[in-house]
Amino acid sequence: DIQATHAELTERGFDVSEIRAGRRPGTHVCTVRDKTYGVPTLILGRD
Repeated sequence: DIQATHAELTERGFDVSEIRAGRRPGTHVCTVRDKTYGVPTLILGRD
């Protein structure tokens, strides 16, 4: 559940982008911008 994951990461102090539509139909994504040790981190979710 991407919404629950987004809420939990935000609550724990991570800088997380807003949830947006993914490239494939029926998917949503958000990006974790900090505390990832320089590793680009994308959270994927399906409807």
